Amino acid sequence: MNFHKKSRNWIVGSVLVMALLACKLPSGAAAETPTPARAPTNAASVNIAFEVTYEMTWFCGNDWRVSFKVYNQGNANIESVYYSVMAPQLNFINYGVVNNAPFESTTTESQPACAEPVGHGQSSLAPGNGMTIPMNINPIAAGVTEGWLYIEACSEENRSGVCTNTTLDFDLTT
Repeated sequence: MNFHKKSRNWIVGSVLVMALLACKLPSGAAAETPTPARAPTNAASVNIAFEVTYEMTWFCGNDWRVSFKVYNQGNANIESVYYSVMAPQLNFINYGVVNNAPFESTTTESQPACAEPVGHGQSSLAPGNGMTIPMNINPIAAGVTEGWLYIEACSEENRSGVCTNTTLDFDLTT
């Protein structure tokens, strides 16, 4: 019986030694190719952030306008905007416009400049700067004093790239 016990221990020990050696010896099938290290990505992500304030409602001849000041608080140029203006009971007074050159340096314009088509302003708003966006609106019914603005700013033209939006309630006073 003692002989069988020694044989069994010798066999188990031999198997363990062979297993350890097999793990340490290189083999063609078990060789791993090292994965190349990835270069760190230092590219800053585009952050479109802005604040908008109501400036005033005004006229270009007999046509109604409303102006809002947009302040770029992100890290990229604002290249296009989409906006829509509404009055109470969800009546649109501006049905939504994509504008690639909306930025003006003044709140109002005199004629004939104010009669030019939408999009005759500057084409981008740099980070840290603020400029006015004048908007054409339909005539406002008597007694209406409240307005609502939906505005979306984008990092590329034609409402593309990285976009973010906000809304603003304002007084429609002339």
